[in-house]
Amino acid sequence: MFDELIALLDDTNRSSKGSILITSLDFDSNFLLEHFLSYALKNSINCAYISLLSPFSHLKHVQGKMGNVLKTADMSSSLPLMFIPLFSSISEQFFNGKPPLSVDDLCAMIKQQVIASPEIIILEDLQILRHLLKYSDEQILLMQRKLREMFPMVQFITQISLSDDENNDENFSSFLLNMSKRIHEKHLFVRSLTTGATKDINGQLTYSGPSQSRMWTNTIIRQCLFRLTDRTLNLIASAMSDNETFLSELDDGLSEKDWNGPKRTICARCERPELVCLCSHLPPAPIHLDHTSVVVFQHPNEIKRPLGTVQLLSKCLDSSSLTVVRARQFPRKHYPHIYSDPNTYLLFPNSNAVLLDDVIKESEHYTIIALDGTWNEAMGIYHRHSELQELKTCYVKIDQKSEFVIRTQPTKETASTLETVAYALRCTETDKPTLFDDIVRPLKRMVELQLGLGAVVHEAKLSLIENGQTRRPYSKKHERWLMTLQH
Repeated sequence: MFDELIALLDDTNRSSKGSILITSLDFDSNFLLEHFLSYALKNSINCAYISLLSPFSHLKHVQGKMGNVLKTADMSSSLPLMFIPLFSSISEQFFNGKPPLSVDDLCAMIKQQVIASPEIIILEDLQILRHLLKYSDEQILLMQRKLREMFPMVQFITQISLSDDENNDENFSSFLLNMSKRIHEKHLFVRSLTTGATKDINGQLTYSGPSQSRMWTNTIIRQCLFRLTDRTLNLIASAMSDNETFLSELDDGLSEKDWNGPKRTICARCERPELVCLCSHLPPAPIHLDHTSVVVFQHPNEIKRPLGTVQLLSKCLDSSSLTVVRARQFPRKHYPHIYSDPNTYLLFPNSNAVLLDDVIKESEHYTIIALDGTWNEAMGIYHRHSELQELKTCYVKIDQKSEFVIRTQPTKETASTLETVAYALRCTETDKPTLFDDIVRPLKRMVELQLGLGAVVHEAKLSLIENGQTRRPYSKKHERWLMTLQH
């Protein structure tokens, strides 16, 4: 296990001063609660798990892996873990239209069910109180304070899920989050969580805790990538940053308002962190296309995806050959020259699409349009625009498996936007025999680096369905579209 996570629990004096706050987008931090739960079970530490969401059957599955036994208030007090199912009581109040429980009543209910002296109390996602009991931020904070008064020597592990919407009142800067950070000595934040086909979990972990610096009393931050596989949490050490030394150097030179924390050095050319720089695998200079103009209509969500392939494509082709338009609407009036060109082809595999090799004529100039986003987003762009549906569509012959294995493709015959454009240019730019390799080379390197940092290989979705490895089959609409892709 991750030694520092164990150290967070393994305090000599278990008191509220050693309390841990766990935050994440949505419920991405649930695996950390289970980690602390299994730690308590393995070490026979009396622990109370206050469930605001998880059913008892789920935690029974977790403890079954550890060879221990969970207990509720009506079971023997000699067992190490107490499960307090508050969700059933709260939801009954909510769905039956009864008056919501007050903070005092809720704390009294918890105290009544804690039948032994716990050393650790795990509080599942407190945002549930906001949704079911309509608690304000102040009431949620009051509940935490009252529980600390009831159990002064207990170490609290508190989970709060966050919203990814910056305009939402539950975002990172909310009053609840900021005040919760003040009453917890340590803070763990999980982000960018992904789950691979083999149920591996990968993401970024940020740890904030007490600092030894004489100026920065609570600002040590450790950021790292992690990979959770077969109950083992592995730290990717090469991606870890530790601010403690940096903070010590700042003590004499900067005031608190001047400090924004160290940032990773970004390469000026490929615009990626130096640790994963791709410049050595990019073309020496951006490539100019003689017979093709490439236009990418990109879904706005792609800006949130740091491993998107269009950014790499823009480093391979010059600005006169590649145009990237990021928007939700692509009307004809804004791009008349694209829609009116008789040699414009849309790379989209519908039933009317023709093989690009069959229509290309030498000495002519072509405009190739690609849609960038997830497959659902690309289909949405196409079906929302009658202008795009009126264009001639084409597909390319993909003769090898996609190199972009860190993303899930619909089938083995589909590829990333960069690769699809590279295949198209192999048809139109026949006088550049190395063009395909020049474009795909940086993608191969990026995937190689990400796999080395903990990413996992994703199988095609259709293969997972055929092998019974996923319970989420495609809808009828997707099945018809997949049939089109396969033909």
